[in-house]
Amino acid sequence: MMKAVRFHGQGDIRLEEIEVPKCGKGQVKVKPAYVGICGTDLHEYLGGANLIPTTPHPITKEKAPLTLGHEFSGVIEEVGDDVHDIQIGQRVSVQPIIYDGTCGSCRDGLINCCDNNGFIGLSGWGGGLSEHVVVPRAAVYEIPEQVSMKLGALVEPISVAWHSLDISPLKKGDKVLVLGGGPIGLAVIQCLKARGAGTIIASEVSPRRKEFAKNFGADHVLDPTQDDIVTRVREICGGVGADIAFDAAGVQSGLDQALKAIRAQGTLVNIAVWEKPAQLQMNDLIFRERKYVGVTTFVAGDFRHVLDAIAEGKLQPELMITGVIKMDEVEEKGFKALIEEKDKHVKILVEMGYPETFEGFMVRDQAKWTEFHKQEVTHLLAITPSSVDMPSKFTPKKFQDRDIDIKIECCGVCGSDVHTINKGWGEVPMPLCVGHEVIGTAVKVGDKVTTVNVGDRVGVGAQIWSCLECKMCKSDNENYCPNLIDTYGAPYPDEMGGVISQGGYSSHIRAHEYFTFKIPKDIPSVEAAPMMCAGLTVYSPLLRAGVGPGKKVAIVGVGGLGHFAVMFAAAMGAEVYVLSHSPDKEKDAKELGAKEFILTEKNDWSEPWAFTFDFMLNTADATHKFDIASYLSTLNVNGEMHHVGLPDAALPQIKAQLFAPNGCKMGGSHIGSRPEMFKMLQLVSEKKLKPRVETISISEAGCAEAVIGVDENKVRYRYTLTDYDKAFPNR
Repeated sequence: MMKAVRFHGQGDIRLEEIEVPKCGKGQVKVKPAYVGICGTDLHEYLGGANLIPTTPHPITKEKAPLTLGHEFSGVIEEVGDDVHDIQIGQRVSVQPIIYDGTCGSCRDGLINCCDNNGFIGLSGWGGGLSEHVVVPRAAVYEIPEQVSMKLGALVEPISVAWHSLDISPLKKGDKVLVLGGGPIGLAVIQCLKARGAGTIIASEVSPRRKEFAKNFGADHVLDPTQDDIVTRVREICGGVGADIAFDAAGVQSGLDQALKAIRAQGTLVNIAVWEKPAQLQMNDLIFRERKYVGVTTFVAGDFRHVLDAIAEGKLQPELMITGVIKMDEVEEKGFKALIEEKDKHVKILVEMGYPETFEGFMVRDQAKWTEFHKQEVTHLLAITPSSVDMPSKFTPKKFQDRDIDIKIECCGVCGSDVHTINKGWGEVPMPLCVGHEVIGTAVKVGDKVTTVNVGDRVGVGAQIWSCLECKMCKSDNENYCPNLIDTYGAPYPDEMGGVISQGGYSSHIRAHEYFTFKIPKDIPSVEAAPMMCAGLTVYSPLLRAGVGPGKKVAIVGVGGLGHFAVMFAAAMGAEVYVLSHSPDKEKDAKELGAKEFILTEKNDWSEPWAFTFDFMLNTADATHKFDIASYLSTLNVNGEMHHVGLPDAALPQIKAQLFAPNGCKMGGSHIGSRPEMFKMLQLVSEKKLKPRVETISISEAGCAEAVIGVDENKVRYRYTLTDYDKAFPNR
């Protein structure tokens, strides 16, 4: 089931639970992001049903009650079997016209004039004011990267204006009168400005809308209650009148004034939908050879033109948005606000597509760390005893200006997940949802987010926040910020909600923009996931050590971390050697780029390799069993043994004298920085690197299988949990 805003009759709209629509051939399923409330919606609410059918519509076969919303943007979440030219995750604007394709108008390409036409969101086939909607493939237009999802919801009303200019005889430099400063009138002004009109004159009563008209490009703004519109327009236009007038008001007095205000052989274009019959003074047309033209909505292609104009900066309609509300506020803060406070508003958008709580597969007790539970709960506000029986729906941190909500597609399974839930690294808050190798789709972005758009495919790693103010953060060392917050199991400050961070074995995750990374298109999600932690954890020290041509690099262990290290070091141009106790990994190691595979089982294995390696990266999880002296002896002068594998047990005791013979050193590191993440992704993309990944469907049993497989070394390299849409079907 899903939520939808439904029209039942005059003054009667309801937020209801209805069936989720199924996607068929030639169709796409869209998750709406933003929905505009249109004047047509208001007319239906105040006096309907008018356009909304009360008997079955000839095409949709539907009648009231119907789902509302015909101005909307969203994200593709499913495509029909025969749809191959658009991808899941693509951001789109929906062109809502319903047409039969067979009448004379349709055969002429005039779908807006179809004998049986209707609108998605007014005539059936669902609407934007719902959690999911299925529409024809031809109805969706991809939103350019430069265009936000909010602006994507404005494409429909702006396309009405764009089409009206196409129907008119507009030429560059023409003098134009626009009646009405509502959403369509303001859109006309913007389109006129973008398409080279000369003098633009607006006629509007509302003080606020007069300001908008001026801001959007009107050269003169007149008030018909104070100005003689005909006289003033003729004065402004050199005594002859405007070349064209656009009527977006639908008021008899305005029509009368406009007919007289245009010059001989001028054109009056009517865009307004009239509530009452209008009277047309034919002599005002005849004796000046003027033209009166009607325009309705738009045709195929107008959406593309408008989207391109916004992307190129020719149209900048952001100021049209005067309010953003939630789905459960549609009637009070949407419809009623536009009716009762219409002078304050131009366009109110409804923000859709994300829940207030997230759902996850959670461990309740560290003593039962292989038992995962998926069921409902309200809140996780503080550290709780590890035996608490608490269910698995959680409230994320408070949403802030630079936050991003991500609908998760897949998540890598890291050794850290196991160490955390099995108490290897100590007690942690319970219940807990682990997972910090997250790939998904941005479904909501904060007002100050500049690097990610809704619909972008993004990743999140092991860190989800830092102060961004300390010297570490300001030197691209935010992964060492003393106030950093881990992606799971860490408390947020009270001002962020005071909750415990929860990870990626869940429906969604909320992350700060700085710790959210756009994923290159050529890297598959299941392969990108383990790069978010494992990949970055080994790439960062390799980069900081200057690994490249002329360097001899030893990688200790060729498992989940190590196989990334071998692949990266080789791609960076180093001569790579693998040190391993597992002879069955030799073939894989060399395929990944290793020059030599050195078995460390014998006591004297290190002797032939003394003073060899410039840098040694230890990725193994069993360092507590190592003869550290043997490893250090293979380092070149001033070489380093660098640890990224973090076993539960302590390192073996060593003497300081071990560092003297070759001046070697030991070190370690914690994941990596944002710049290093992007450099790693660029390397993977350019070198077409392919990590070794096995997939498991996420479920209670699947999560258990994954963590047991990691703990018992059943996984050869990395696991990625997949099939999130099956596990969380209603998100």
